[in-house]
Amino acid sequence: MHLPSRTKMDSQESICSSFSLLVEAVEVASQRVVDQQHEAVKAEVGYGFATFKPTYAWSEELIPIAQRLHQTISSLIELAKISLSFYIMELDSHVQGFKSLKTRRDMVFSQALTALVTSFYVTLSHHLTDPYFLQQVREIGFLAQFESLLTSVGDECGMLEDMCIAVQELSTVKFQFAEMWQSNFDGPFDFQLSGTRDSLRIRFLLPRSCFAALMDKHVQQGEAIRVVPILFTQGVNEMQTLANFKSQGHLQEEINLSAMKSLEEYVEGYNKMVPKNRQLGMGQLTHIYSQHKSRNVEFIMAVRQLGRKLKAGRLTCCKSGKDRTGMSVTLEECGMLRNEYQLEEAAFMNALNTLRS
Repeated sequence: MHLPSRTKMDSQESICSSFSLLVEAVEVASQRVVDQQHEAVKAEVGYGFATFKPTYAWSEELIPIAQRLHQTISSLIELAKISLSFYIMELDSHVQGFKSLKTRRDMVFSQALTALVTSFYVTLSHHLTDPYFLQQVREIGFLAQFESLLTSVGDECGMLEDMCIAVQELSTVKFQFAEMWQSNFDGPFDFQLSGTRDSLRIRFLLPRSCFAALMDKHVQQGEAIRVVPILFTQGVNEMQTLANFKSQGHLQEEINLSAMKSLEEYVEGYNKMVPKNRQLGMGQLTHIYSQHKSRNVEFIMAVRQLGRKLKAGRLTCCKSGKDRTGMSVTLEECGMLRNEYQLEEAAFMNALNTLRS
């Protein structure tokens, strides 16, 4: 809190006025004393001069002016104390806001981290004996592909902002593997956390049989696997159409543009480590992305297909994880049945309706 301009000006004028009066009174008193000295010099007594004894009581005039100046300064000091108290209260509210923001980031990060660990373990279980997968994640990282179906307007805009920050901070996470020595452990795996928020290590403790199945000696020796998190978002309900109409879809565009750049870098690294017949391109995805449709569902579907070819961890969410997420996941599952398990095109809609029933 700052002093109002009028209050500051009044205080400054009052102090200047009191100080000027005090200086003026001192100058007048000094001049009178000097005049009395001159008069005493002229009055000769005998062969010497009269002893000078000033008769002007100058202190009686200066004391009221000095008291006025003292009161003015005291009032200004009290005003400053009050202003400082309000400033401290305001600063404290900002500190509380910072603490609240940190708590908010911790909450969304912990949820994103849980989803990441689950996705990594499921993906690893699917590719456990695939030496190319372990080499890929060791050299260029594990691709964690988040798909958001939130709209970029209203309450969901804030959720999308939280998710964006949480996904970005997952880049500080690294995975490691070690053999589990507990013979009585009945779970599929255990894990240990170490490090700090800026450098978090998650160490998977695998049973001996699973650890021995890892087809990469560098991974078995504890070499860390970094995480490459990317977030694509596409609002699919009528609110996103309204947001685009009101030019409020810039957050979605910024997130997708950043994700496209990160995905392009990952694909480039992937193509450097695989034979030419296994290399992947982003031409189709880039073409679909450049169309800038209001609700570009084809864009999300193309992202999914490329992500599965890159053996990425796939995570989908919306506001509640029910309607939009259910529709999206069932569509993706039917796409997997068609592309990977030769589901006939004529049976696609029947399978889709069955999954959604």
